[in-house]
Amino acid sequence: MPSALDLNLGSLEIGVLLSSTLFGITTVQLYMYYQNRYKDPWWIRSLVMLVWLMEALHTIFAWVYLYRLTVTFYGQPQMLTVAHWTLNISAAFDGIIGAIVQAYFAWRVHVLSRGWTITVVSWIGSLLQMGLTLAVAGLASQYSVPEFHEKFAWIVTAALAFNLFVDVVNTTGLCFYLKLERSGFTRTDRMLDTLFVWSIQTGLPTVIGAILMLVFSLVSQSALWIGVSLFYAKLYSNSFLATLNGRKHLQTMMGKVNTSLAQTPPTPRHVQVTVTRDYNTMEMGNSPNATKTNPNFEMSMTAIGEPEYKSAGVTESSEWR
Repeated sequence: MPSALDLNLGSLEIGVLLSSTLFGITTVQLYMYYQNRYKDPWWIRSLVMLVWLMEALHTIFAWVYLYRLTVTFYGQPQMLTVAHWTLNISAAFDGIIGAIVQAYFAWRVHVLSRGWTITVVSWIGSLLQMGLTLAVAGLASQYSVPEFHEKFAWIVTAALAFNLFVDVVNTTGLCFYLKLERSGFTRTDRMLDTLFVWSIQTGLPTVIGAILMLVFSLVSQSALWIGVSLFYAKLYSNSFLATLNGRKHLQTMMGKVNTSLAQTPPTPRHVQVTVTRDYNTMEMGNSPNATKTNPNFEMSMTAIGEPEYKSAGVTESSEWR
């Protein structure tokens, strides 16, 4: 059976180790983002740099906190009950980074759905979880860890519950509206299926992280949930950057869909039906007034081939954001 030191100091050390590893992945993804030279709106480019800078500070504060416990106060396990300011600021970063990424994913739901209901509900949930997390950071500086847990554990539970709620709403909303976009064309549906899977993959890590913290905070008096919180924000930042960088692969798929059968050497025995659909909904990150046009189809009879789908509106300048 693990000792109290394992559950407390051990979980904190593992949390900092995972946080450092995930920050390295975040940095690699930042490099990839700028290497790909996406033509994103200024606010998306600003969010990318803001998230990385906050993650850098978050990681540094976690290192300082662990150094203080294991070196400065070596052999004094009672210091585990003292909530140092570096740990409190780490909690604040969890709330802010989480709210930023959640707001971005909620915006994607708005662009797909052309409605505001789910997006506004998600934004309200994100603001509430951020406010509660900032309250945790502020109150923790005035009490020891056991005292805080005894008096204000409900605030932690509420913040984690809102986190979980918003993540589920965003992921479910994205998947639902992507399913509605299915057109019956094999290649287009394959592309939408890819986006469907990506939406689940980017939402699942944060959902699992929130569930773990919620369970640990409810069933254990140890620092297990704090250990998870040390790398929880990294799950958001990596999901955010993975979504942006994944467009490169999506563009390759679109390029295949955009290949016209007119470029295929003709044979005199078949008739090719080329269907061109004007589909401009994948441009994410435009102004809020951007709307989703109804699909317009053009059909033409040309020389041989099999029925082919060509997406005229989805090009390299029209990217999934």
